[in-house]
Amino acid sequence: MGVLNGAGVLEKVTNGILNSKMGKSVRGAEFAMMLGISFTTLIFGGVTSASMTTFGKVQNEIGKRVGLHPYRRANLLDGFANAIVLVVPFLSVFVFLGALLSEGYDFIPPLSLTQVSSGMIYCMVLFLVLLFSIITGWGRQFEGSEGKAVRNPQEQPNQSAVM
Repeated sequence: MGVLNGAGVLEKVTNGILNSKMGKSVRGAEFAMMLGISFTTLIFGGVTSASMTTFGKVQNEIGKRVGLHPYRRANLLDGFANAIVLVVPFLSVFVFLGALLSEGYDFIPPLSLTQVSSGMIYCMVLFLVLLFSIITGWGRQFEGSEGKAVRNPQEQPNQSAVM
């Protein structure tokens, strides 16, 4: 993290997202957050602590600049990090471990990677619920004065949230 911060990589990624077409609206920024944390979690092989530490600063800054409440930013970060990317059999360390731990027993056949990943229904449903919340705006709150959650970004005095 120190190297990425020192080199200015995280700031360039943040500015790149916010200056892109996605960064022009709150919904687009949330989609960018979803893609960013999902991709980062895939890179780290499903290790969510590393991916959230790496992309968390970027996501927090994106959310701040579009006026999203910190609860919304945090829920999108940890929700998408623990969603469907954890079930991708060829990249997730958890799916590999689950399959490997079922080998070597005489009384049951070993599980395949796809059998283990199909049992992770929570991750799949979580992804769909969060995607639905981005598309429809369900649960979206903005940061008002003194950090209070408000539904309407116009209720934010002296705040320049992008709509």
